[in-house]
This record gives sequence, structure tokens and C-alpha cells, in this order.
Amino acid sequence: MNDDKTIVAQGARPVLDIRDFSVELRSGKTISPIVDKVNFEVHEGRTLGIVGESGCGKSMLSLGIMKLVPSPPACIAGGKVLLDGTDLVPCSEREMQEVRGNRISMIFQEPMTSLNPVYTVGFQIIEALRAHSSLTSAQARSRAIDLLREVGISNPEKRVEEYPHRLSGGMRQRVMIAIALACNPRVLIADEPTTALDVTIQAQILDLMRSLKSDSGTAIILISHDLGVIAEMADDVVVMYAGRIIEQAPVHSLFAAPSHPYTQGLLGSMPTVDGDQERLQPIPGTVPPPHDRPHGCAFHPRCKLSDETCRTQRPPLEEKISGHKVACWHTGLGARP
Repeated sequence: MNDDKTIVAQGARPVLDIRDFSVELRSGKTISPIVDKVNFEVHEGRTLGIVGESGCGKSMLSLGIMKLVPSPPACIAGGKVLLDGTDLVPCSEREMQEVRGNRISMIFQEPMTSLNPVYTVGFQIIEALRAHSSLTSAQARSRAIDLLREVGISNPEKRVEEYPHRLSGGMRQRVMIAIALACNPRVLIADEPTTALDVTIQAQILDLMRSLKSDSGTAIILISHDLGVIAEMADDVVVMYAGRIIEQAPVHSLFAAPSHPYTQGLLGSMPTVDGDQERLQPIPGTVPPPHDRPHGCAFHPRCKLSDETCRTQRPPLEEKISGHKVACWHTGLGARP
């Protein structure tokens, strides 16, 4: 697990503060919550991991923070996104263009579809630099080469002239990171940054992100379904299910004493290094779609502990021990299953 000893000073203002943030999907008169009143903070030099199955709202949350939700049919329905104390939700598109890629950047899940295939990677890095700085073309090109070198791309003077299709998946992901880091952002959102990469390249990308955090103090939001990556990289963890946060804790607390049955199920379905599990324990069922969320606790149809209270009343997210919050009527902080 992550052994970062960074301590958040008591009373320190977070770099990013998300308050009661919601995203909805609207189709005619039907309104479906995708992200439902989410709250969390990210501090300078720390990594917040967000985990959950596909369909739980992780990626839509990240797009909402950047104000990039596909509208219509989706829209931000309420809440605040405070970046160094400034709320981004009421900002105009023009104002957001000054923020995106400058104060807050994002590494998207699939670099091949995120990079423009008709422009060289150098042009795309230079475009990001010149949009938020007064660098000349020559200065921006020199900086682009430096950025490619910093993210571990060999022979950057040549690669700066390459088109995305000429690069491997790992190299394209490094280019995306170079673009995201071009203006030294305060916050970096990484949405499944190691998906479809082999384990060697994955390790290199994670090392690169770890260096970024320690060298520049950038706050990182790491979105992943891979609990092994979260255990290695995160300082704090948010577990999402059906658009809501159902557990939130420091990384060591979450892995040592998972409390919510869903979190326990996620950890129970992971293979162990020593191979002492005879059989992995999958979670039955699937995440309910936004238009058909069950009443009460959204996880109750898949939970062996559910009762009438779970089926009729939504549990609040409450702090059970210091720093460890859980939304469950039957919670009991215990050992990992």
C-alpha cells in the first residue's frame, strides 16, 4: 500500500472541495441521478482514489468537475466545485476554458480517442501551452520537447513531430500526461490512466504520477476499478455505488477494516498474492441503471444483510471512527473478509 507520510495540516484549506455535487440525466420528464450529492476534499500533495464498478458514476463525476458533461442529456443539477475557494459551477464556458488545462487538468481513459489524429503530438502540447501562457512558438516547442522527456519518452526531438497513430498505447498515455502537466495544474484528474496497458507500462505510468505529486505538490484524483492500483497510489479512498459515496476513509483504514458490505465484496473478489483463496467471491447482480435505482439503500438487492430498513430508508454517510465514513444500516468496522 501507499506509504506516503504526508500529513494534512489541521484546518488547511483543500485545493479542491466538492460539496453536495449532483449530475442528472434528463429525458423528457424523466430525471435520473447519475451523481447524487457527493462530498469530498483533495489536499495539496495528496491522492484521492475513487473506486467502484462500471456504471457507479466515477467518470461522470470527473466530467462534472471539469464541466464537460455531455449536455444534453446530462447536466449539473446542484452543489459546488471549489477550486482554491472559487466555485466552478456558475462559471461560463469562456471562464472554464481558462481553468481547464491550466489550474485543473484531466488524463482521459483512452488516449487514442482523446488525442487528435490529424495533428502531431508536439502541436497538441504546444496548443495547450500557448493557450495559457505568453510563450512564443519556439519557446513552446522547446517546452513541449522538455515535457516529453520528463514523462519518459526517448528521443523527444523526433517524437514531437510524430502523429498519435505512430505511437504505442503507453507512449500515447505519456503524451496525454505531458499535455495535462504542461501548465503545472493544481489538480490532476486521472480517469483509469492505466487501462489496457501492460503491467510494465502501467508501473511506469504510476511511478510518473507519484513523482508528479512529490515534486510539484499537485493534488491528484485517481479513478480506477483496480483496487491494487488504489492501494499503491492513494492516500484517501472514496467508494462509489449507484452515484453516491458509500464509504470514505484513509487508504490504510479502508483496506484493513472495510465496513460497507459492498466494499467488503470488492475486496473479497480480489485475488491475493499468496494465493490462499480457494475461490474468488463475486458480488451477485449488477449496478442498477440511473433510471431504475431502488428505494432505500441502492445496494440492498445485492446485499445479504439487507432488511426492511435497507429497502425503505437511505442510510446517511456517517463517521464511524475518526476519518472513516460509511453509509450502511448494518455497518460494523471489522477485518477484511
